[in-house]
Amino acid sequence: MRTKMPINYINFSMEKLKKDSCRFRKKDWEIRKDSCDVFSGIKIVRNKDIIHTIGNRELDRLKRRLKDFDYSDVVVFGDYKMSGLLHISDMMYHARKNEFLNNRDYIIETIGNKSCESATIVIDNSTWNRKELFSILVTLKDHYRQIKILSDNQRTDLSDLAEVFYDEWGAVINIYPLECYPPEKQNFVLFLLKWWNPMWKYRIRYDAAYVIENDTRDHKRTRGKGKNTFSGLVYNSKKPISYELGVNMAWQKPSMYEKFHVNVIDIYELE
Repeated sequence: MRTKMPINYINFSMEKLKKDSCRFRKKDWEIRKDSCDVFSGIKIVRNKDIIHTIGNRELDRLKRRLKDFDYSDVVVFGDYKMSGLLHISDMMYHARKNEFLNNRDYIIETIGNKSCESATIVIDNSTWNRKELFSILVTLKDHYRQIKILSDNQRTDLSDLAEVFYDEWGAVINIYPLECYPPEKQNFVLFLLKWWNPMWKYRIRYDAAYVIENDTRDHKRTRGKGKNTFSGLVYNSKKPISYELGVNMAWQKPSMYEKFHVNVIDIYELE
């Protein structure tokens, strides 16, 4: 029996393929071996000139193309367009939510430590539930004296949360409509959004902000540029590994994350 090559991840991408490099189904796909530090994987590229959706028959053909690889225990991720076509966008979003919730103390202490005066949460995404917001507020109340929440009027649980925090800890949490931007500069802003719009930088002045989006639109992450808007953690094994591999491994394959001693070493700035 032929031994299959074990891989740790599959990265789906949509790119323009050269005619002479395409080897699969009418120039639709290309499969490339890939690596990221100690992790071995493959990059599956779909021709961006092919606009139709991906059906089951096409996926079956792709699986047959992968017969030489053991992908029984892989981390799966992709760029904005491919994750939508493959219906894995929600899975990747939950990985980013999990990333913040599990590392919120580190994030807030690292980028929001210029002052302990004011913090604001902007909620323009209904997927954040009461339990998750409660855990975030517990962390913020230990760092900031003034806490504001900007949200639409559909959230009926925020007033109840504010009452709990006042009754239990004497913490005052003020709730405002989403478009009611605070006139004074905020020390820290947490954006819980459907997608990031750079105009938020002009609507709310802040020393530092962290962004979690439902839809990333392939934003560029950088380090050391001195920007004050952050999104995503820097993951390291023996060397830094790609953001998408790190964040999705922590969510999809925590045993692999521990096995390879992956840890967090920094926070990305958002371009």
